[in-house]
Amino acid sequence: MSTSQSPNELLRKAELLKKIGDHMGVENLYRQALRVARQTLGEDHPEVAYVYSLLALHYQQRGELIKAERTFKHALSACRQSFGTESLQASRVHVALANVYFIQGEYKRAALRLKRALPAQERFFGLEHPDLCDTLLDLSRVLEKQGKAREAELLAQQALAKGESELNTWHPAVGSALRQLALIKTGAGQYADAEPMMERALAIMGNFAEYFNPETAPTLCDLADLYNRRQAFRKAEKLYLRGLYILEYTHGPSHAQVADTVNKLAVLYRTSHKYGEAQKLLQRLLFIREHTLGLEHPDVAAIRIDLAAIADALAAEEMNH
Repeated sequence: MSTSQSPNELLRKAELLKKIGDHMGVENLYRQALRVARQTLGEDHPEVAYVYSLLALHYQQRGELIKAERTFKHALSACRQSFGTESLQASRVHVALANVYFIQGEYKRAALRLKRALPAQERFFGLEHPDLCDTLLDLSRVLEKQGKAREAELLAQQALAKGESELNTWHPAVGSALRQLALIKTGAGQYADAEPMMERALAIMGNFAEYFNPETAPTLCDLADLYNRRQAFRKAEKLYLRGLYILEYTHGPSHAQVADTVNKLAVLYRTSHKYGEAQKLLQRLLFIREHTLGLEHPDVAAIRIDLAAIADALAAEEMNH
């Protein structure tokens, strides 16, 4: 393919390949578009920042988090040169980097990126914009992971209040805020409060999304978590499987959200003493995590320990029979 094609022409072709699931072709076209843009426009051009961001997002969606982090950092550098350090464009890359760090479990780094993004968003959007609500919720999720449940709940309540007052009660931002509040309630063991919030969140997201929309799948899995904690294992299994099917369909088999759902389903099977099913899922999870996080990552070591425990359980079952 000739590099005489413009970056926009290459990006349009990449979008066509994305629709048919040719992920390698998409990556190759993004990389060609980036090379052409850098050669013809210079490293500090806005279009270079845009193509870096597209390539980084592609890596993230494919679960290649190390490549995603590196490429988002290139995007951030280009945004700063093109638009300024405190620009809205730079703030969006901070949020994107925070999402990568969140998936990697680097919550302190994620929080720092989100706190860098908020002032620019408040300045450009005002206090009631959906993007600002999303960033507040992202920070709430990070704080929850850091064990700061009260701060996380206050941010989620703030996002919910903004959404309900300035948007409408069926806006997706309201659904996201309800989901986050339900997750915090679930973490605190307040299942009776969490369940109607999660059901309302799922209804809102289902109202706006197609059946295979990836935005619906996490809420399906969160509701499954609630059922799982209440030992309603059959109901939980059905929702996990539906969420997993949607995520595989939209993101492919190695995406971080796919891995997370595989892990949850494996835990459910292990709790239900279905060790064979749990073993198959954990072997799949190990393959994904080794590919995306590296062989020496603590999460990879934890999966190996779980697999050893399940192997012992299967051996004990065999002896009893």
